[in-house]
Amino acid sequence: MKGFTKKGKFHPIRNKRSPSKTRRKINVGDNPEGKANINKFIAKKGEGLRGTLVARTTNGKRGIILAKNSTFAGDVKWGRLYEVVEKSPKQYPEVKREVKKIPDTKDWKLIV
Repeated sequence: MKGFTKKGKFHPIRNKRSPSKTRRKINVGDNPEGKANINKFIAKKGEGLRGTLVARTTNGKRGIILAKNSTFAGDVKWGRLYEVVEKSPKQYPEVKREVKKIPDTKDWKLIV
C-alpha cells in the first residue's frame, strides 16, 4: 500500500509528485487514492489525515483545509479549519495552526 513501510507504519512521502522546485503547490485532490475533492495532509505529530481544500494563497504554498477526520492525539479535529504549509515537494502539506476563518487579504483565494 502506498504511504506505508514494510513494518506497517505510515510514511508521508508522495510518490506521484516530481521533486522539481517548480511544482511546489498545494492542489485540489492531492492524495494517494486519486479522489478528486479530497486532500491529504500531515498533523503536527506526523499522522496522515484527509480534508477538503477550501482556500490557498496565490503562490500555492499555503492552504486552508477543512478536516474530514481527526487524529488520535487530538491535535486535529473533524470539521475544523487548518492552515497547511507545503514544505517539501516529496511530502504532503503539514499543519501550521488551526484557524477560525479564511484570511481576507489579497493573497488568499477561495477554491470553488
